[in-house]
Amino acid sequence: MIRDNEICVSQRSFDWWYRRLGRITASDISILFSEPRAKADKDKLTKTQQSYVIAKASERVQFQELHLMHLHRIYNEQSNLADKNADVARGVTLEPEAQLMFINALCKHFPRDGKKLDFDTCGLFIHRAMPFFGASPDGIVYDTETEKIESVVEIKCPRVTGHYEVISTKKVKPAYYYQMLAQAFILGTETCEFVSYCDEVPFDHQLVVLTHKFKNSEKEQLIEKVEKFNTLIEVEKEKLLNTEDWVKFDG
Repeated sequence: MIRDNEICVSQRSFDWWYRRLGRITASDISILFSEPRAKADKDKLTKTQQSYVIAKASERVQFQELHLMHLHRIYNEQSNLADKNADVARGVTLEPEAQLMFINALCKHFPRDGKKLDFDTCGLFIHRAMPFFGASPDGIVYDTETEKIESVVEIKCPRVTGHYEVISTKKVKPAYYYQMLAQAFILGTETCEFVSYCDEVPFDHQLVVLTHKFKNSEKEQLIEKVEKFNTLIEVEKEKLLNTEDWVKFDG
């Protein structure tokens, strides 16, 4: 089932990577909300934010200027690096198991509010009014009768300590929180299911689901941040494209 603002691509594929180039995506949002350590610098970008703006501007130049052959090479290099990351590899391996356990839990504990719900994987969603803003949740929960998206699903597969931290605190890391906020906003829902799955603990503890509803004020803050950084990225992109400003030959 494809939604009108969903691009049907397999996550982590070249097409998915290519369509994310230059876009502000949900996984980046915590960078936008980060604050300088010194109060005197509160109106300045952090070094991480400065690097992010340049990186996204560079991606927009790549998307506009580079041949697909070169983009394929860049994608392959980045994919190889990601595959060598132990945490990324663990998540890719365990996520299907987590999905199955979540679906079983969904069937057991729902309907919610009298609605019959189901789970589905998805591709890349683009915000209807802000085409430079996208998200790829690990899945969605939808009403089987109306097909309306009820919540987004974000799955993490931490090690034992991280998993038990979720159980103990019933909270998620700020980076995940902002990621889910962006996903919910882009998909037009206010609810997110945060799923923590760990296969290294007793079976009854392996799956934890935290449901969170976002406030309108949080969405307003998100819009303000995204629009601000998109403007900064566009300004930086124009600098990069204006080669007369930085390519100089003597003699």
